[in-house]
Amino acid sequence: MQESKKQKLFVATELFYPEEAATAHYLTQIVIKLSSKYDIEVVAGTPIYKIDEEKTNLLPTNVHVTRLGEKTINKNNVLKRLFRAFSLSFKMKKFIAQNSRPDDKIVMVTNPALLALILPRWCKRHGRNLTMIVHDVFPENTIAAGLLKSSSPAYKVAKKLFDTSYAFVDKFIVCGNDMKEVVECKIQQQKKEVVVIQNWGDTERIFPLSKSNDSKIIIQFSGNIGRVQGFEKVLGIIQKVNNPILQFVIRGNGVLVESLTERAAKNFTNLKILGAYPRAEENEVLNDCDLSLVTLDNTMYGLGVPSKSYNSMAAGKPILFFGPKNSEIYTMVTQNNIGYAFSIDDTNAIVRFLNGITFDFRKKIIL
Repeated sequence: MQESKKQKLFVATELFYPEEAATAHYLTQIVIKLSSKYDIEVVAGTPIYKIDEEKTNLLPTNVHVTRLGEKTINKNNVLKRLFRAFSLSFKMKKFIAQNSRPDDKIVMVTNPALLALILPRWCKRHGRNLTMIVHDVFPENTIAAGLLKSSSPAYKVAKKLFDTSYAFVDKFIVCGNDMKEVVECKIQQQKKEVVVIQNWGDTERIFPLSKSNDSKIIIQFSGNIGRVQGFEKVLGIIQKVNNPILQFVIRGNGVLVESLTERAAKNFTNLKILGAYPRAEENEVLNDCDLSLVTLDNTMYGLGVPSKSYNSMAAGKPILFFGPKNSEIYTMVTQNNIGYAFSIDDTNAIVRFLNGITFDFRKKIIL
């Protein structure tokens, strides 16, 4: 007897395997899991992050990937990213419109951002079931990034357009309870299902190791060095710390890495800015510290959840969180006693805490 064909699932995402950014990593794992239930058509952009060309293909045979969009661009150039998002969003919608059938399911991620303006409307008109996985909330996060002001006409128009479009989505999956609050506010009276599914750590690949340097207490940030992490405030805090046994390390890449590197070289003796690292080295990098620093500007409440937190936990590292009070990571750290959490604006409390750390403190922070 011929095996029955699985239902078709379309997944629209800017980033996907073999890229190694967090969004690509999580979406790839989700797709692999769902491939046992669906035949999957992934429609993605051309890679914008460095990839391992020799990487073995881990995708099941019933997962097909179609790449759309322009050639690789500078991901830190705002105008080029905006043009790419515009072009890619329309190409993704066109591909799904031409290839999907009414009984197919569609899942989209909130990148590229402009896809959230056009795909939900198309799905509503053509009777397609649409689930949105929310990693970023637009346009609210443009305020935190300093790209728009809440009082500007451009922001007000964008917010109305995005909020209206969200109302056409059948189901939302968000990665934090604070994000659920924000999404429910956007859709207001619409009776839509909003499900919280936190991100996770890769416990097979990430696990505790011994730290290589015991002469200092290492406080390390690893990940995207971007506009919404509150690095201006973080640098202000580090500048006020006068504890000689502390060494701050920032590892990764992003739009602010060059300016931070220049400032660290000129003004800081207790801060090192190191480069990006391949995912193959992530376990060693995450283990090479005493405290894992996770930061988020207070304006980012409910607009994003730093996924780096979960792999740091897998490495057995306590979290030192500077960010919005009662946000997802703040609540996780305080409720589960897995580190220390402060409002990023509470500079005095943070500096007192950091200046009070001694080598005996290391005994307390080993989980």
